[in-house]
Formats: sequence, C-alpha cells, structure tokens
Amino acid sequence: MLYVANCTRQNLRFCYRIPEAQKSMVAEIGSGYQSDLDPKNRLSAEALQSIISQLEKYGARPAKEAHGAIRQFDSGILYSVTKPVESSQIEYANEAQLDEAQNRSVEKATNAAIATGSSEITKSKKSGNGEEMISGLNTEIEVRGNPRAGKKKKLMSVTVDESASPDAKI
Repeated sequence: MLYVANCTRQNLRFCYRIPEAQKSMVAEIGSGYQSDLDPKNRLSAEALQSIISQLEKYGARPAKEAHGAIRQFDSGILYSVTKPVESSQIEYANEAQLDEAQNRSVEKATNAAIATGSSEITKSKKSGNGEEMISGLNTEIEVRGNPRAGKKKKLMSVTVDESASPDAKI
C-alpha cells in the first residue's frame, strides 16, 4: 500500500511510472484527499521505491514529518507506505504549504520593492561608470496571516546596508 495525500488547495494529477509497466499511470487526487496507489498490495518493493523516488523528486515528504517542523514545503504532497495519512497531518501540511507560499510572496515583494525603488532611499551615489547606485534602502512589508488559523499580522522591515557589496543577495 502506498498512500499519497494532496495537502494543497488544488486538485493534483500525479503521473508516474513503475518499472514493470510499459505505460505511465495517473492518480487524480482532490484537494485535501488521499489515494492508495497500490490498493491490492501487488506492487513489488522495487516498484514502491520507484514511485516514492518520483514523489520525492517533486517535493513530497513522508507523512510522519507532518507534525514536525516542515521547512520549505511547497509541493503540498505527503506519502505513507504502511497506513493512510491522518487528517491532522494533511491539515498541518496544508498550513506549512500556505506558510511557504506566503514567505515566498514576501520575498518576491521585497525584491520588487528594492528593484523598483518604491522604498525610501536613504542615500545614493554615482558609480565609476555614471550609474546611480543605491547605498541604503529601507522598506516595510505587511504580512497578513490566515485569520482562520489565528495567525496575526506581521510587519517585516528590510534594510539594505550601504556598506554591502553590490553582489550581495537577499
């Protein structure tokens, strides 16, 4: 048995191959649901490992990690080999996936604010080739959490140090 849970808010269409089969297989899993990819318990250990490695390639995690600290969990896919994924694991993984999406959007908004100069520029100077270089930059980004999960707003402030190298990354 191999259970695959979809912890996202979109339907999942998982295409995979097993070594014994000539054609690819497709599992359609609705949002918040799971599917047993081996309901009759006929797949070999090699076939199960092949499917698991395909799942992991796309960011799937074992269901037992769902109650721990899932970091950088953007795929929203959990799997379990022995028993069905618990509903609490699916809910926790859904929150982790939403948090990851929110963190990614904050990073993109920060990069956009810095790139467009829509922030408060504290100092600027000319480089040797006549280009204007920003040497100090400050921006604030408001992040609203999921109100149903009881998450509060956060205010994020980003400051670019004037002594930083031009090659510095955020």
